This record gives sequence, structure tokens and C-alpha cells, in this order.
Amino acid sequence: MFISRRGTAAPSRWTGTQGNWCGSTGVAGSPAPRPPSGEAVIVVTRPGGVVALHRQTGARRWETHLKSPILASPIVAQGTVYIGAADKKLYALDAATGQPRWAFATQDWIVSAVAYAGDRVIVASQDSRLHVVGAETGRQRLVYETGMGRHIGVGPAIEGDRAYFGSVGARVWAIDWRATTYPWERALLFWQTNLYLWGMRSTSPIQKGSVWSRRVGGDVRHTPAIAHNTVYVTAAPGTVVALDAATGADRWRADLGMAITAAPTVAGTTVLVGTQDGVVVGLDAHTGAVLWDFKTAGKITASPIVAGDTMYVASHDGTLYAVARSQ
Repeated sequence: MFISRRGTAAPSRWTGTQGNWCGSTGVAGSPAPRPPSGEAVIVVTRPGGVVALHRQTGARRWETHLKSPILASPIVAQGTVYIGAADKKLYALDAATGQPRWAFATQDWIVSAVAYAGDRVIVASQDSRLHVVGAETGRQRLVYETGMGRHIGVGPAIEGDRAYFGSVGARVWAIDWRATTYPWERALLFWQTNLYLWGMRSTSPIQKGSVWSRRVGGDVRHTPAIAHNTVYVTAAPGTVVALDAATGADRWRADLGMAITAAPTVAGTTVLVGTQDGVVVGLDAHTGAVLWDFKTAGKITASPIVAGDTMYVASHDGTLYAVARSQ
């Protein structure tokens, strides 16, 4: 169980003009540290700026403009910044200089963060497709389509060779991100699907990379969390669903009675969920039973995190809460 310890504002580490680099443009998504040294922090602004700042001083290292709105958080992997934009492209930038390495074109906006796995990056676009792209080359390796009306509004969660993601239309998917599709296979799948819909084929064709998909009773608008061989999903309006990671079978469901506004996270054997009502709910990861709840005065849209014995919660009431575990 956690007990409340309301945090106090720490002194600003960045001062003067160095701390005001974004002006009134607004930051899009969460910042990303740059490994391996972690000396720079990568942040993006909604109008399309990608900026590297010194972690200690806030001094600007470099800045690149993509000339298109950015609505997703960046990630940094193997010396490269990956970020999607509203011009329907996934960009790879050199993390040391900000210079473009490649750009991959999709058919719709990218509004969710990219996932990195092995030598590939995985990104969802608003055309109901998940794209798996070579991290070094920017070449498409796999495209997975969820179907008309099943828009993917969130990035996938990766565990081993599986990518897990949800969509509008109340469905969760597990795919093998290592699979590869070729252009002629997409055309063949299109005709096979139409033959099935017209009743000229007895079985529905299976896409390359398919592992399983399950209906969960509500639109999935947040990235799942994975732990204990289980996929934890939030389904609108206020349900948490635990699915077996291997088969997609239901393990448990919990109705919180509140709209869920943040992606779930798992700390040990507790699933943490933030809500519209400003409440963080702690659920037993194995049974779904409510263990405790913690109330703030504003909506929670950023996932709670736990470090050591303390949970940190950012609320729309303007407060960062540090909540200590009770003994």
C-alpha cells in the first residue's frame, strides 16, 4: 500500500534563456534521454522542432525542424532519434547532430511513439496499419493492417518477438514483428480477402505476422503494459483487461467505474492506472482486485511511475505527487 507524500517543487536547474528554448510553441510528448552517455535530452515541439539539450545546463546542442506538426514522443536507440510527424513520415535523425538519416513514408499521420526492437522500429499510422521498418535502412519489413475503422491510436508494447497493440473497434492484437511481407503478398491478401467476403472462399486469409487478436469490449486508446506473461490493456470507458500474452485468453477484468486517461504501468505485482477523476488505482496484477487508490485534484494523463519505494504521479491540478509505500 502507498501513503501520500505531496512533493515540493525542486529548484530550477536551468536558468535564463537556456531554460526558455521552446517559447510558446508547446512541448509534444515526453522528452527522451540520449544514450549511452545520457548527456543530452531530446525534446520535440508541436510545430515540428526536434531539440537536443544538455542534461545538466539546458544548453542547446542542436535543433532540427521537420516542417510538420509533431504529436508523438521521441525515442532514442543506438545513436538515432526516431520520431513520427503529421506529414505521414517516420524520421530517423542522428542523435549527436540532428542530421536526417532517412525518412519512411506512411499513408496517414503518426501520432504515437515509435517502438524499437532488435534491428527494427515499429510505428502505427492513422491508416489502420502497423509498420515495421529497418532501423538502419528505413526500408519496410512488415506492414500489418487492422482493417477499416480499426484505427491504431497508440504505439505497440514489445516483449520478445511479439508486438502488442490495441485499436479503436475494441480489439487487441499480438503480431510477430520479425515476420517479413513483400509487395506481391499484400496484393494477394487483398484479393483473398475479397473472395472470402464474396463467399467464394471458405476461410478468411491470415496476414503475415499474425499471432492472435481478441475483442476486449471497448476502444483501446493507450499502449498496453506487459508483465508476468500477461498483457494489461485499458478499454474504454473504464475497464482494465488482463490477457494471456501467449494466447490472448482472458485472465481477468476489472471495471473501475471511471474513465481511464493514462496508459497502465506495472510495478512488481501491482497494475497502476490513472483516471479522468484524478484517481490512481492499484490493482493486483494476478487477480485484478483493487488494492488501493490515491486521489489527486486533477485528471491524470501521464502514466504513474515507481522508483524504489515511491510512486510519482503528475496531475492536471499542477502538482507532482510523491507517494511513499507504507510499511
